[in-house]
Amino acid sequence: MSSDLLQSLLTPELDECIEAALERMRVPGMTFAIVHEHDTSTREMLPAKRMTTESLFQTADTTMGFTAAAVSMVIDDDRFSAEPLTWDERISSLIPDTFELPDRNATRSTTLEDALSHRSGLPAHWYAMDLARPAETLVEAVEKLRHLDLAHDPRTEFHYCAHIGQDLPIGKSGEVIPRESYAFYFFDQVHYDPTIYPDPNKWDPGRYLPDRAEDKKVPLSWLGFGAGGHVCTGMRFAKLQMNITIAHFVSKFDFSLCDGQGNPMACPPPSDRNKQKASRPDNPVQLRYSIRV
Repeated sequence: MSSDLLQSLLTPELDECIEAALERMRVPGMTFAIVHEHDTSTREMLPAKRMTTESLFQTADTTMGFTAAAVSMVIDDDRFSAEPLTWDERISSLIPDTFELPDRNATRSTTLEDALSHRSGLPAHWYAMDLARPAETLVEAVEKLRHLDLAHDPRTEFHYCAHIGQDLPIGKSGEVIPRESYAFYFFDQVHYDPTIYPDPNKWDPGRYLPDRAEDKKVPLSWLGFGAGGHVCTGMRFAKLQMNITIAHFVSKFDFSLCDGQGNPMACPPPSDRNKQKASRPDNPVQLRYSIRV
């Protein structure tokens, strides 16, 4: 395919399609390219800033592929290196002062192959990069890995967090999640199932002790926070914030649960925990309180 033929593919209809996408997504401009073997053709739109070898690209889900390709080239060049690199190389041996996971054994054992095969145990923390400070370097971002909980031990689970643009079968159930759908775990149907948790409205921490282990009766019977087995980055901050707020309140006030008229209540109003994120009670929670003397 010649460069002239590539250029002929950049039609006014294509321009209209791209302009409509830019307007819909509120993107100020874009540079794109058509690449076929050694031939390329480019187009710049709004503004017309020509693409060069210095242009930056958002590679998104292809980042892992580019990284793996670059690492494989380094490994292939081992004949030119005094210390050849292999896929089994531990990351901690390459950047010992930077790479550290919350678990010491995980830090020592995680290899290049693990990181590039979605087996690191850190599947859902990639979005934390969006929260990085603008002036933050890659080294500073990697150093934060030590503060992120592992969803699984390295090399025990394959977890890839990405949008799936195709129908997704649910095991052998015969059911399918259609492409472009949003799937969400329904908390109440499980956490308030009396066949799993007897008397589910009762405050009974003992139900989680090893001799009872009600949360382990069936697979996926407990989902304490988040929408899946992936550890939420904001979980730790949210817990600290809640603990500080509760500790401050409890240390200064005596309180009891009541209804809107001040009558004592045994338990708070129920809430619909099937709602995404916030699960406020249908009716406000009322407290009768007095300053502790």
